[in-house]
Amino acid sequence: MRRGVNIVGQSSRESMSKGPPATGNIIRLGVAVEAGILLFAIVLGWLFSHPPLQSIRVNWTAAFEGTAATVPLLIAMWGCSRSSCGPIKDLMRQVEEEVIPLFEGAPSHALLLISILAGIGEECLFRGVLQPGLATWVGLPIALILTSGLFGLAHFISPTYAVLAGLIGAYLGVVAVVTDNLFVPIAAHALYDFAAFKYLLSPKRRRILG
Repeated sequence: MRRGVNIVGQSSRESMSKGPPATGNIIRLGVAVEAGILLFAIVLGWLFSHPPLQSIRVNWTAAFEGTAATVPLLIAMWGCSRSSCGPIKDLMRQVEEEVIPLFEGAPSHALLLISILAGIGEECLFRGVLQPGLATWVGLPIALILTSGLFGLAHFISPTYAVLAGLIGAYLGVVAVVTDNLFVPIAAHALYDFAAFKYLLSPKRRRILG
């Protein structure tokens, strides 16, 4: 009998560690979407002679630059989470009520996977294909503005969020130009996303807010 109780208890703990089924569905959807964006970027880059993967150079210098480029993004996120500005407070409330619950209970490795795929896929599409592609037609400054605007629209949750995402897109676009290595904004994007997940889902932070 005791063995049966142990088996049931172990099964229950394993089920809880995997998170609720809805969270698992969101994780799978997120992975599928981000992988699809990467595939789309590769195909689009091939069609327009801007293969994004050729712009990625992985080395220790790029890894350091990508990590350093994450710091301003994290400071901005921290500032937004404590801002008294009305639109930003409304946005953070919306994120708390509608977005964060979707990922509650998700294991860290799943959040890391989504973050890495988002960094690779979205940066390959926006900074690896669209930005340089548009730059050949309208020049770099206009291409940077257009690409950042599209990036903001692609992350539309609310007008405020779209504007903030657009500013992040502009920042990552500048990072890509300055470093001339797509791996740097990829690393910054992925690290930021994962850090944002961990920060917003932090039990300690949730207790303070609750």
